[in-house]
Amino acid sequence: MPKKIRYAVILTVLLVLGVGVGVGMYLVNRPTQLDSQASGTTSLYFSETTPIGPHNVGTEFSIDVLIDTKTDIIAGVDALIDFDPEFLKVTSVIEGTSRFQNYQSLKFDNIAGRITIGADVSGSGAFEGSDLPIATITFEALKPVTSTDLSFVFIPDSPNDSNASAFVASGEEPEDLLFSVSNTSITIAGVVANASLELINLSPNTIQVGDSFSFDLIADTDGINVSGLDAELTFDSDLMMIAEIQEATPASFTGNFVSDYNNQAGTFSISAAIGNTFASPPVNGSSIQTATVTMVALANGTGDIDFDFTPGAFNDSNLVKYTASGEEPQDLLASVKGLTVTVGDSSDNGDGNGDDNSGDDSSDNGSNDNSDSGSSSGSSGNSSSSSSGSSSSSGTGGTYSTSTPTPTPNNTVNGNEPLPEELPNTASVTQVFGVILIAVSFVVSGLLFSM
Repeated sequence: MPKKIRYAVILTVLLVLGVGVGVGMYLVNRPTQLDSQASGTTSLYFSETTPIGPHNVGTEFSIDVLIDTKTDIIAGVDALIDFDPEFLKVTSVIEGTSRFQNYQSLKFDNIAGRITIGADVSGSGAFEGSDLPIATITFEALKPVTSTDLSFVFIPDSPNDSNASAFVASGEEPEDLLFSVSNTSITIAGVVANASLELINLSPNTIQVGDSFSFDLIADTDGINVSGLDAELTFDSDLMMIAEIQEATPASFTGNFVSDYNNQAGTFSISAAIGNTFASPPVNGSSIQTATVTMVALANGTGDIDFDFTPGAFNDSNLVKYTASGEEPQDLLASVKGLTVTVGDSSDNGDGNGDDNSGDDSSDNGSNDNSDSGSSSGSSGNSSSSSSGSSSSSGTGGTYSTSTPTPTPNNTVNGNEPLPEELPNTASVTQVFGVILIAVSFVVSGLLFSM
């Protein structure tokens, strides 16, 4: 073979071998598109870590739903979130400040306990970033609980749960790139701090046997709208007796007012509510005068007039939160303060000890077995009050749950075993073609070189 031709053959062999091997290696090493759980790195989580709170009953608080795409480029996201409607109520779900332009869904169901958020980019755009808020959820705390879960609905390879859609060309089927979720929990305290009932304005300051004296019942709602109250109290029946219980003028609670007393047992109760229609305005403020109680001193000595009150207990003194019609009433009462009355001493009387009383409810309200028992305003001894948005003013305090869930860490699916960081690679069609192209390159090069 002439030298020039041989050189041409050698150059052709090198060219075919170089191009073939180069293209083949590119195809072999090209990333393989795996299933959504293996190929994706995107995570969903909340702006606050476990545990959130404590938040007081009746208060509202907000939590952001965040996304971190890590190495992914996505076009849309769906977040399905479950909560317990016994303890939490969603009041709003609004768009976040992320780069999603189109929100298909910002829904919540306070019966089923489900929040649905769906968003994507407009047109042909793509989305990537970390710690980016998809939406902001505002909750209202309903009942006290040590821990209640806030959890993403996330099942691997399921199209009907939380997911992050990959950015793909028009007409292609998007992959789910959501790799992990981080759930959280919320703690709710039993009462709103500083909502209170108190006895004040004892008059006169110096009391002798046979004298009449009076005092007022006031309420402080701590800025929360209320629909009613119940005050259950005890006193020393050997030292004093009730002569009259009158509603405040003007009335703070414009609906129902019921009072009852039993001088033999040393008990009395006062209940007030806004009325039976939801149109009745709620009551809100401090130093809300509800009633004036007039008593008569029977003997010398010192005695307390105390509230029957245990935080979180039912059927004692309470302040009832104003709620929508049909919703369960909530007791907001956090503290009470009674009076200490001295009869026959030259020292002045003053406001009471302020102690919280669990007390034994030994009264038989409404029993008129003797002349020392009585009721005002036609009371039948039943201290329940009708009010808009609440079925009773007898309090709903609630109990604390003792269960504390373990938070779901990153790279886990609904608390199951951690997903592997890397899954075994599998050969794709392009990789097989690359290997074949390398082999063909060597064969063709050999044939050319043997010419």
